[in-house]
Amino acid sequence: MTNEQESEEVRRFKETKIKAEQGDADEQYELGYMYAEGEGVKQDYVEAAKWYRKAAEQGDAGAQYSLGKMYAKDQGVEKNDKEAAKWFRKAAEKGLAKAQYEFGRMYYEGKGVTKNEVEAMNWILKAAEKGVFGAQAMLDKIYVEAEKRIRKAAEKGNLGVQIQLGKIYAKHGDHAESIKWSRKAIEQLEAMIREKENENERRRNDEQRDPNLDRRRS
Repeated sequence: MTNEQESEEVRRFKETKIKAEQGDADEQYELGYMYAEGEGVKQDYVEAAKWYRKAAEQGDAGAQYSLGKMYAKDQGVEKNDKEAAKWFRKAAEKGLAKAQYEFGRMYYEGKGVTKNEVEAMNWILKAAEKGVFGAQAMLDKIYVEAEKRIRKAAEKGNLGVQIQLGKIYAKHGDHAESIKWSRKAIEQLEAMIREKENENERRRNDEQRDPNLDRRRS
């Protein structure tokens, strides 16, 4: 870096600091970034977190995300997954794609929030739709893991899961697997209906042999 470039960075830092101290959220975020990256000033994560927080508390999504990252990475503030999740959520709800990805990851890993793969997929999908690097790969990983667990439950004869698995395969275009699991669910339903019909038939036969049976039951 030339002396001219360095002096320009220092000048910009000073101007940004003046505006940040006047309460401008955009400038507070920018000042936090400068401290974090050491642009125009010596790198200082504590100061970075301080200014990110000021901007975050004014609703700046970029600052909320950056503060969340600092809590997650133990930079400038003590590592705190709950605080990281809190700030990622705020930024994610404002539509910031990279925050949606990070918040989804926290749901997937159970960090700062109760582990919830449905919520993880929901937020990571939002990020993937906006082209966030790694989001689609993470989504695929979660889907494959969930599918394995669902399949195991379906193979044990869980009717509801068999129906759900059939729907999942249909949604992803695997019609052969969709038909397979839908058929298993139908077969199980038919078996349950037959069993109920047989039970009713046995009861009718018992009542015909002993007319007083129904009165004794009641």
